[in-house]
Amino acid sequence: MLVPGFYLLLSALLAVLFIGLNNARVSTKSLGWFGIGAAAWLCYIAGLASTGFFQVFTMPPRFPIFLVLPAFVFIGWFFWSGRAEHLLRAVPKHQPIYLQSFRIVVELLILGMFKKGMATYEPTLEGYNFDMVMGLTAPFVAWLVFNKKWLPEKLALIWNYIGLLALANVVFIFISLFVKPQLWGYAETPVSPEFGTMPYLLIPAVYMPLAVFLHVFSIRQLSRKG
Repeated sequence: MLVPGFYLLLSALLAVLFIGLNNARVSTKSLGWFGIGAAAWLCYIAGLASTGFFQVFTMPPRFPIFLVLPAFVFIGWFFWSGRAEHLLRAVPKHQPIYLQSFRIVVELLILGMFKKGMATYEPTLEGYNFDMVMGLTAPFVAWLVFNKKWLPEKLALIWNYIGLLALANVVFIFISLFVKPQLWGYAETPVSPEFGTMPYLLIPAVYMPLAVFLHVFSIRQLSRKG
């Protein structure tokens, strides 16, 4: 169920994002560009993966340069170019936080990779990965702050910043296991080259950047005046 789980989660996320964009009344053209962009990004990942490109763990590190960096550049461009303004106004504030619950499934998938022998315990919830907490608390934060209005929005803002720190911790663990495994007591990287294939590449190329995007989106919403 490990491999199907990756693709089921991807399909569910794309469907939820498409429905969310449609409900936010974005133009048909924008919906089309979203579909084209998502398809192009997935083809890019799969195309490079099929060549064995990401199964080489020598320096310079390929995951950060060819997966994480392009995704973050897009996130920065999307928000600071002003293209996010309509969505920031149209999307209800609780929705980006509720959606962060998808990280529960991601953490279970990472744990499944560990059980399969593809990596050591450090980047899992059995090790030093605390991201499961963010997925588990997301629906409670959204419900208590926005639906029940029992807690102030400032709490949701703080929660978002903590979520970014949790993601930074996971990214550090994974990258250090690749480029400096000695930090964890390993002579060489304990991560299997299989991690550089599909669908496992969806973690650094889609799931992690999406979580960052949702945090930044929510922070921008909660920081808006008026």
